[in-house]
Amino acid sequence: MLLLFLMVFATIDGIKGDCSFVEYSGPICTAKITCVGTTEDIDTLLNNWRCIKSDSRQWNRYTETYDYELNDYKLDVDVQFVNVDDNENPLIGIEEDTKVATLNIGSGNLVSVPPIISRLIVLTEFSLTYNQVEMINLRKLSGVSMKVVNVSHNQISTIEEDENVNPYHSLVSSIDLSYNALESIPDNCFEMFSTLIYLDLSFNKLKQFDILTFEGITQLETLKLSNNEISEISQNLARFRHLKDLAIDNNQLTSLTAISFKSLISLQKLNLSSNYIKHIEDESLATLRNLKELDLSHNKINAIRQHLFQNNNKMFKLSLSHNDIENIAGGAFSTTNISFFDIQDNHIRGSIDSDTFLGISVESLDLSKGGGLKALGDKAFSTLGQNLKYLNLSNNLLENITESAFQSLEILRILDLSCNNLVDIEFNTSDLTQLTEYYIQNNLIKKVNSKMFKNMKSLVRLDLSNNKVEDIEFSSFIDLTNLRDLNISNNAFVNSLTQNLFRGLYKVNSLDLSYIKSVSCLNGTFSGMASLVYLNLSHSLFDNIEYETFKATGSIKSLDVSHNFLQNFHINTSSILQILELYLNNNKLQNITSETFKNLRFLEKLNLAYNNIYHFDSRGLQSTPHLHYLDMFSNYNLHVMGDVFNNLILSKVSLRNVRHKFNFEKAANTSISTLILSNCDIDDINSVYVYQIKDILKLDASSNKIKVLNKGSLQNMNILNWLDLSFNIISTIQPGTFLSNEMINSLNLYSNNLQYLQFGVLDGLRNLRILNLSNNEIHTFGVNLLHSSPYLNELFLDNNNLKSMDFTALSETSVNIITIGGNSISCDALAYWKKYNNYNLNVTAETFDFDSENIHGIACKTNSSRVENKYENNNFNITSDVNEIKKAVDNIYNYLKMPLNETFSRITALLENNHKYFDNALAKLNRSEIVFDEQFRKNAVNSKSDLLPQLLNNSDRVANNINTMIRLLEINNNLTKLGNIQKDKLQSPVLIANNMTIGKYVNNNSTGSATKLSADSLNEFDNNTLVDIKILLYIIASCFTIAILLFVVTITYKYWYRQVSHRVHVNQLYDSGQSVRGGLEME
Repeated sequence: MLLLFLMVFATIDGIKGDCSFVEYSGPICTAKITCVGTTEDIDTLLNNWRCIKSDSRQWNRYTETYDYELNDYKLDVDVQFVNVDDNENPLIGIEEDTKVATLNIGSGNLVSVPPIISRLIVLTEFSLTYNQVEMINLRKLSGVSMKVVNVSHNQISTIEEDENVNPYHSLVSSIDLSYNALESIPDNCFEMFSTLIYLDLSFNKLKQFDILTFEGITQLETLKLSNNEISEISQNLARFRHLKDLAIDNNQLTSLTAISFKSLISLQKLNLSSNYIKHIEDESLATLRNLKELDLSHNKINAIRQHLFQNNNKMFKLSLSHNDIENIAGGAFSTTNISFFDIQDNHIRGSIDSDTFLGISVESLDLSKGGGLKALGDKAFSTLGQNLKYLNLSNNLLENITESAFQSLEILRILDLSCNNLVDIEFNTSDLTQLTEYYIQNNLIKKVNSKMFKNMKSLVRLDLSNNKVEDIEFSSFIDLTNLRDLNISNNAFVNSLTQNLFRGLYKVNSLDLSYIKSVSCLNGTFSGMASLVYLNLSHSLFDNIEYETFKATGSIKSLDVSHNFLQNFHINTSSILQILELYLNNNKLQNITSETFKNLRFLEKLNLAYNNIYHFDSRGLQSTPHLHYLDMFSNYNLHVMGDVFNNLILSKVSLRNVRHKFNFEKAANTSISTLILSNCDIDDINSVYVYQIKDILKLDASSNKIKVLNKGSLQNMNILNWLDLSFNIISTIQPGTFLSNEMINSLNLYSNNLQYLQFGVLDGLRNLRILNLSNNEIHTFGVNLLHSSPYLNELFLDNNNLKSMDFTALSETSVNIITIGGNSISCDALAYWKKYNNYNLNVTAETFDFDSENIHGIACKTNSSRVENKYENNNFNITSDVNEIKKAVDNIYNYLKMPLNETFSRITALLENNHKYFDNALAKLNRSEIVFDEQFRKNAVNSKSDLLPQLLNNSDRVANNINTMIRLLEINNNLTKLGNIQKDKLQSPVLIANNMTIGKYVNNNSTGSATKLSADSLNEFDNNTLVDIKILLYIIASCFTIAILLFVVTITYKYWYRQVSHRVHVNQLYDSGQSVRGGLEME
């Protein structure tokens, strides 16, 4: 048998197609076939199924072969994702004689039931769900063996009628038509389904039923009509005498009458929730003697009358929640046996009396959120005492609770009376011996006494917060021997917390006294609370905590005294040796001495923020070797020296908003993982000596006044990985600043004054992942700056002065995201990149701007918006350009007419005083400059004895030529001005007078034949002539400028070269890590 089984699966595994085959063991051959789209492979699967082939063969005269005789078999077929656009007959391969027992067609686009279904004689279960069927004929689905029909989750709006199909009675017992679009059901459509037991018509659009709608159905047990639009129940359901489960929830019912369920004598479960039922007649449920579960929740019922449930003595589950019930008649539930009862979120008014819940036996009763309950009568819950463990009366208007209200509640565990109007608690608590949680917060209680908690020996949690408590009597908590959690916060104590106030609470581990009005804690206030771990005294008016306040405690691990008025904190710390967390923030502390935290060896977290501390003793923390977290935020005048942290290993230290100067120069053996120095008015980061602290991982120096970063700023900080320098005024970063910070992965330089980054600024940042340069004044950003940061992933450059960006080069780096919003990037370049190359580099913006020119929300500038019209004010533009040329040439002339020695002196001074410009130039030198230099040294420098006299002889000639060019430029400028002012009069007689004036000006301001222009020659000028002169002058000026620049370079090269070589060597020493002092190599 095992061998046969293995052979079968080996054969099936070899089958290819859209269907899978799984065989099951059984008395006959049984298998499940799962197909996708179509069943065309079923024939192949059956031909290869060894189980159904018998040993005998029979001659087939049509094929002239011997065929196997087939054994009996049964198939379960599951077809998913049918697409009629691909195959009109998705059930191809299934014939009338194919023995399909169950067929499921799901998740497709079928619009009708395949015809083959009605001819499958052994089909017992048919499911066609999640398709698009709009019309159905139930009679055609009533095959010979059919028992279950499921056509839910379609778009069926019509049930067809066909009198000539299947005249016999069907065997179908279950029909599911839910989740369709039925608005009505034709008469007699279920006539042939006399054995129908289950009918689901939920989630349709049915409004009503006719008298013949359910004709022929006599054995129905379950009817689902949920989520329709039914507004009335008349006698349409009268025929269902065997009905056990009826759901008409989420409809539009408004009332229940005596005839609504009159004939449903077998009904056991009735769901009428989420309707609009307001009125229920007393006899509505009278005939439902077998009813066990009734759901009337989420309606508009306003009263429960006495006789409504008098015949429902088998009912054990009743839900009346979320109604408008204001009154419950006494004894309304007396004939029931309810063990599950839900009545929360109603508006019960008046009082709860002893017979209100008679007949109910539940473990939990929730009467919260009613808002109208004002009183609890005598023995109000005595009938519930046998099983009640949880009672919630919160959010009502309770003012009066009689003394015996909670009598007999001997197993009650949780009692919630919060959010009421209780002033005094005077009821008898002698039966509440098993109570573990007691909530009476948010009331009006003014005084606490011992009677309130008498015999509550099992109480573990007590909440008295948000009352009006002014005084606590001595020994009020004496009976609460097992109390663990006590909350008395937000009260109005008028006296100090006195000695032994909490006597007897030796097991309490959490005490909340926050938001009280007491001004002092006296010695021994918490005496005897040996198990106290968490003590909260915050947000009060304490200005004094006496030395022995915490005497005889010893287990406190968290003490919160924040938000008070303490000017000093001087207590016997030996009473709190186990403390881990101490919160003293938001007080008025002034001094921290060596005694303040003495002996607190286990202290891990200390918060001193928002005080007036001005002196911090250097030994103030030496008794706290396990301190990890220290917050001194906003102690403006704090005088703290770096040695206060000596020998400490701290996870986080915050000195934010400390304005007095401080530094870590004397820090020794100090380790701080996260150091916050923001808003400290730091103008020189070097003066803080942060590099004296070991193991800094995160440094926040944002919102200061730092101007410069250099190689000494962050030296030796080898494991720093997060640096925030945003919101400073940094304008200069020296190349090599980050050479010792290769572990930084996030660098934030947001909102500084950076205009450019010199080459080498990012050197050392090998592991940089995020670089934020937004909100600076950067006008150029070369991609080669990132050469030393191969892992950079995110680059932020928003709101700078960038006009271009090489996206192609940037896409070849590791950068995945760049933000450039708020710049002047070309819209054409940005649009091209977003269209064709966005897959490599995501160009975006931190804030999208759709109010100006943009590409996908990234602000940009079109070329037309930056280029002036070339035809507008042309003469004016030429004049401005000529003026610029004249000014530049004039400066060169004034410079060259000086004696040679003075020229050399000025060049030397310029080189000495502007190191940074030459440092920047050095980074751009290439091999060609070096080759040129070598050739120059061989030829020019070695022959300086011949070169210098020649230069001296030519200097006067060059100066004279420059002077001549200046005069020509002046003439051109005057001509252009004339053209602008009197453009329309150039051809008029008035021109002669003007030309005479110009001629005088020329004669008085020029020498030599080259500069003489007569008034007669100017008469011949026209617009074209003026333009020609201007072009000629531009050419002359350009030639002279080039010649002069070459002349200057030649003179200065030998003096400059020595400076250049020296600075290159110095920079190499910096890069190699060798010592450099005062710009000289230490060799």
